Amino acid sequence: MLGFAFQDSNLVKKAVEMIKENDKLLLVPVSMLMNDDPRQRVRSLNRARRLVKFALKERVGIAVVSFAKDGDYLLSSMQMLEVAKKLGVGDEGAKAMLSRIGDAI
Repeated sequence: MLGFAFQDSNLVKKAVEMIKENDKLLLVPVSMLMNDDPRQRVRSLNRARRLVKFALKERVGIAVVSFAKDGDYLLSSMQMLEVAKKLGVGDEGAKAMLSRIGDAI
């Protein structure tokens, strides 16, 4: 089982601690960042960055996943990698965020 958090939810410190205590993954759905409204997109991206920064500080495993609404929202692995980098991690961290979900399944 995996820990799960949407960008638009209010993820508090306790939730990250619970994910960590139960040795679960924090899933960051890219589809929540793909919003047609530029303001909402910026808000979602900033919220996701804060979430990732806090989760990294707490040493919680993070995986970036698609959860695309439909085919128009599907991203290639290279696009997913770039989104992961936009969340504030380096190249190696971004690659780890993409491959971690496969390791957990």
